[in-house]
Amino acid sequence: MLAASAWTKVPGLVEATMEEDELIQRAKEGDLDCFNQLVERYQREVYNLPLRMLSNAPAAEDATQDAFLSAFRGIGKFRGGSFRAWLFRIAANSVQMAFAIQ
Repeated sequence: MLAASAWTKVPGLVEATMEEDELIQRAKEGDLDCFNQLVERYQREVYNLPLRMLSNAPAAEDATQDAFLSAFRGIGKFRGGSFRAWLFRIAANSVQMAFAIQ
């Protein structure tokens, strides 16, 4: 296992996390550009979840759009931790709503 000081030697690892934290904080403060940067980072991964679950590209696109809209509306409730996991939970909930509508 790496010592904590070893993490600082991995180029970009700590900086990327701090950058994401700053984007999240600014998005919480209403900065749409920062939220859009988060969307750009995660849109492909988030899209793939509903695509696998629904096996329907248009429905997956709708679920992805709903997920990011919900994330935007609820970003103030994000309490920290893994932003990626938080987004995936929202995307899974969007898929469940798509199943309920069908």
